[in-house]
Amino acid sequence: MRHAQHSPADPRVPGGLENVLEEHPTLTREDVLAGLAFSSRLLAHLFTVEKTA
Repeated sequence: MRHAQHSPADPRVPGGLENVLEEHPTLTREDVLAGLAFSSRLLAHLFTVEKTA
């Protein structure tokens, strides 16, 4: 069985983004979301996703 892995900053994780913003008060919501978007684009160049079933 495979389990989905989520970043603690993932907006889909309850309280995740808010926790990051509380722990790093100099960051804005846009900063965190921009970082997630960048890392997603970067990882897309390193990994491919293939449909298996």
